[in-house]
Amino acid sequence: MDTIIHEGQFFLFSIFSGILLLFAYDFFRILRAIIPHKKWVIFIQDYLFWLISGFFVFIMVYQLNSGAIRGFCIMGILLGMWGYHYGPSSFVVWIVSALPKRCIRILRKRGKHRKATGFLIEKKTRRSYNGNRLYKKGR
Repeated sequence: MDTIIHEGQFFLFSIFSGILLLFAYDFFRILRAIIPHKKWVIFIQDYLFWLISGFFVFIMVYQLNSGAIRGFCIMGILLGMWGYHYGPSSFVVWIVSALPKRCIRILRKRGKHRKATGFLIEKKTRRSYNGNRLYKKGR
């Protein structure tokens, strides 16, 4: 009876681990939504993430199940990943990346607006001294 309880707890922890893995991967997705990345940078990020994730799963299986990889362990991780991916993942990425994207968009618009109006004002009013006479720039 004790082993069945242990196996059930291990299965639930496997589901939680799958959710945790994809939740951590969402940080890369959020970063990519805010700042565009080149394909080779995405490849390196994904490679390192899944390499670290593999070590995480290995350590989890080694410590909680004495290193015995069972089918229900892999199934639990995949089930947790699937549930999180088709559940709250896209909403979490959208919510968390929306605020920084909106702030960046506002700052860019303000910067363009300031440049445009500042340039027009500067062009009309700025004068330079050239020898003995003042002249308007932009003529």
